Amino acid sequence: MEKFAPKHGFHGLLVFCEITGPYSDKLLRLARRMGHHTAGVSGEMVHRMKIVESNDAGKTDSKDARIMLLIGRLQKLLSHRDIRGRYAALREKNRAYDLEKDSATAAKRLIHSVLMRLFPDCPLDNQVVFRGMGPALFAAYIFDPAPMRRDGYPLFCRRLRALAPGIKDVTLSSVFEAARNSVWIVREPVEIEAIKQRLALAWDHLRRHVANAGVIKLEMEALGACGTKVMAGLERKLLRIIFSLGRRQAVFDPKRMNQCESQYQKGA
Repeated sequence: MEKFAPKHGFHGLLVFCEITGPYSDKLLRLARRMGHHTAGVSGEMVHRMKIVESNDAGKTDSKDARIMLLIGRLQKLLSHRDIRGRYAALREKNRAYDLEKDSATAAKRLIHSVLMRLFPDCPLDNQVVFRGMGPALFAAYIFDPAPMRRDGYPLFCRRLRALAPGIKDVTLSSVFEAARNSVWIVREPVEIEAIKQRLALAWDHLRRHVANAGVIKLEMEALGACGTKVMAGLERKLLRIIFSLGRRQAVFDPKRMNQCESQYQKGA
């Protein structure tokens, strides 16, 4: 294949395939290591082009290859970047960060669902459940309204204020009143214990995913610190020129903007 390109007047080979994840990444990296040009093909474009080309959305290896070749001839390929070193590490860390954030969001949804079964009259919105009074209410009662009623309002306030001193009186009274009203929701003790165990497990998962996301974010900032520090001053200067909001239009000076952009490119 390497001899085929110069023989027919081409400057090299262009290897492209449908972007499918690790398999396509392995092929494109191997092709780039052998000195060939690489590109990608959108899976959605392959699907839509099949319908245009043959009025059939069926998937076969021979049909997909033919469609991808047609897309290449139309020059509708996606650029493939062979990112290495620190930037490759940053991308990998970013994938891990996104996974931890998604897992934390899933844990929050589960906590809200289980909480509504244990304490259906809870007046706290989602933002307060996971910040401020919510963590204190979990630490003191695991959101179980029965122990809140047994403690009484004065002890209830003291316990929560010991964990979160900034809680307002109106919030405390509304939560305690909701706990008193929940006496009409009758559940067996064994069922309540099962719900509380599930809630505690979901809360532990949430804290773990949030902590992992914080650690990964710090690692990403450490990896990108060098490039960020070098470029930060030039970026701020360029943005100030482009987005200047002065009373006169003379504030936006194209000559100054071009000069700053050239400095930015040199720094990059």
